[in-house]
Amino acid sequence: LNAGPFLISRMAFVMSETTYAPVVLIICGGFTGLFASVTFLTQPSVKTALGYSSVAHMGFMLMVCGLGVYPAAMLHLVAHSFYKAHSFLSSGSVIDVVRASKVALPKRRGSLVRIVGGTFLALTIYLGSSMLWGIDPTEELALLATGAIIVMGLSQMIIPALDSGVYVSSILRTCVLAIGVAVAFFSLEEGTHHLLHSQLPGLSQPGVATTLLIGIVVLIYGGVVFLQILAPVLPSNPLWQKIAIHFRNGWYVNALVDRLVGALHLPESNKLFSEQNLPFKKAIHLKEEKRHKKAVIETF
Repeated sequence: LNAGPFLISRMAFVMSETTYAPVVLIICGGFTGLFASVTFLTQPSVKTALGYSSVAHMGFMLMVCGLGVYPAAMLHLVAHSFYKAHSFLSSGSVIDVVRASKVALPKRRGSLVRIVGGTFLALTIYLGSSMLWGIDPTEELALLATGAIIVMGLSQMIIPALDSGVYVSSILRTCVLAIGVAVAFFSLEEGTHHLLHSQLPGLSQPGVATTLLIGIVVLIYGGVVFLQILAPVLPSNPLWQKIAIHFRNGWYVNALVDRLVGALHLPESNKLFSEQNLPFKKAIHLKEEKRHKKAVIETF
């Protein structure tokens, strides 16, 4: 599963010398991460949800490799291993999660002012953390774009707290946690860069096409996260339910792939399969004959 990001990172010096490979990685990885993330949110099965979660992480890491932030990709690779191990080991506690979901939570108010304020607060925390580490936007645009995903995660922590009208102490704890996440991201990324600086190329100035793709990816990801934040306060719409059903089925990609793979079966393999099941078919045939004879005898 980790072969894709790992092999791309090992060939980082080759990838950095090409023009089209990073563009392909950004497009394919960005789409894969977005599609699998949204599909993951609609899955009722724990195993299926974890599978789509892994697909989303791998796609995101390939996109980060396309941006040229290879230390962040390797950091994400290691962090994903710990996260996925914890997810599998704690999957048995889903009953506790269901019980906890029955606890009455503060109701969202749907205040646009609070939502915008929470977004700006998350952005301020992120920019403050980047300035603390001396990140130059003109030289490290790709790193800032990667960290923009952190802003989206921070906004999902801060906005519900602000919009729910909880106690000030709860809001302060949320902000402290958000600051810790932002500082941890840049600290660990910097540490990974120092450990692997001889094995991975440094950040390069992105071209026009890459810069345009960075903007498009950030806008699309931000739009999806913003819809997720607004979802609890939006009125119910049958259209969203229909779209959720399609995402729950993964837009039927698995069915199409299974049909494609089934169509590629060779006649020799089908013949071998039939020969292997010949004794079983004979036993079924004899059993049916005995049942038929018994029915005829009972009739007379």
